[in-house]
Amino acid sequence: MAEAPRQGTDAPPEGEASAEQAKENAERESLRLREEAAALGRLGEDLLGWFRDSLALLGTEARLFLATLLLVMALAAMVGLLVAGAWVFLGAAVVLLLVREGGVNPALATFIGAAVLTVTAVLVYAWIRRLAREMGFVRTRAGWAALFRGDGRHAARKTEE
Repeated sequence: MAEAPRQGTDAPPEGEASAEQAKENAERESLRLREEAAALGRLGEDLLGWFRDSLALLGTEARLFLATLLLVMALAAMVGLLVAGAWVFLGAAVVLLLVREGGVNPALATFIGAAVLTVTAVLVYAWIRRLAREMGFVRTRAGWAALFRGDGRHAARKTEE
């Protein structure tokens, strides 16, 4: 039998249509793979950015730690000098004043002088404890904890606000 001529249809034969469809599917698949690769690349860049930011924060907090440590050491030395100087000068002066002018027993006068100097040392120690709180790397730990909680890169910024 003779094939009837096609009338008004521009559709390719079935073999050509499936080849074109396969080509389109391959192009779509290739485009999808490129998009996924680009998304993975962006994810890698984000991870690298987070790591870089975490290292910068760690460095900043390490510098703060060292500065605070030096200040605490200087304050500790100051406390030592205060206590020594206080014992020598203020303690002796108060004890002498209480014994001479107040008629207080020398042992009781010495105890009162020591109590006053001990209160001063405790107040300076409380000041040192307050300063030492800055040495805990709070922001760095919050950033690392946010990674495991799934809060992302913005957790360290949230703690600053």
